[in-house]
Amino acid sequence: MLAVGAARVMFGAKGPAYYMANAFFWTKMALFVAVGLLSIPPTLRYLAWRRQLRSDPAFTPDVAALRSVRRALWAEVALFASIPVAAAAMARGYGM
Repeated sequence: MLAVGAARVMFGAKGPAYYMANAFFWTKMALFVAVGLLSIPPTLRYLAWRRQLRSDPAFTPDVAALRSVRRALWAEVALFASIPVAAAAMARGYGM
């Protein structure tokens, strides 16, 4: 996905100057990075839970940890849903 996006910026019809000057392009990139960073804590938590479950089959995560993971996942969903909005605005020429 990143390679295709980079190729489109470099070799696409609009050229790199269009993308580098577009605020919605940078918003889209920031949202993409934020989603990636937000996914790290839940992933690490899942891996820890899996290790615990292997050693103790009766293991269940505590409610506070579940809430924390759920909050991070919903934040990811909200940001991820905003990426196509920024992409559409960028494609229509807004942000120049």
